[in-house]
Amino acid sequence: MNNIIAIKGKNNDLIDIANYPGLKINFLGKNSRVIIENPVRINKLTAWIGNDCDVYIGDSVDVRGYLHIFASANKSKIRIGDKCSFTGVTIRMESEPNLEIEIGNRCLFSDKIIIRSSDSHTIFDCKTKAPLNIPGKVKIGNHVWIGYGVNILKNTLLPNDCVVATQSLVTKEFHDDNCVIGGIPAKVLRTNIGWDWNNTSAYLDRISNKC
Repeated sequence: MNNIIAIKGKNNDLIDIANYPGLKINFLGKNSRVIIENPVRINKLTAWIGNDCDVYIGDSVDVRGYLHIFASANKSKIRIGDKCSFTGVTIRMESEPNLEIEIGNRCLFSDKIIIRSSDSHTIFDCKTKAPLNIPGKVKIGNHVWIGYGVNILKNTLLPNDCVVATQSLVTKEFHDDNCVIGGIPAKVLRTNIGWDWNNTSAYLDRISNKC
């Protein structure tokens, strides 16, 4: 099986890749595929793809800045949901096979963000020689806002409708929706919150007009 790259339009028709000069897909192996559904914009999307990898980017994604995908590890799987926006994100899956990252719908990513599902090197117990930093899936729910400079590491779960504060280090699973998560390492800072894509002025105008 050959490598496949396809950009699909609104009616599932194929779009010429030449229409997106900022898209650079570098296949390093075989039997891999990259599918992008009806992108709003691709300013700069660069990917390095290994053997038997699957990269899916959902409908109406906006790469307004850059999205770098290092999926050179064999059998890497990346799924990005619909209507996500990326200012500056690097996804790293470079060493061990069967790594997986899943991002939900309507997520907002700021700049200088790193997401990785493996440490690439081993930490082990001196007595047993057992590895202590086994890689694991990263899953980001729907409508999650990731702030500037956030690092998201292996075995992480971010629930729906959450906000991750600037410069946070996320290293574990969180399970309650509608939270502000932040710190090094990250913890829940506030519960029962929601967030809106508009700035506070536009948001207040909108809710005032609904009253």
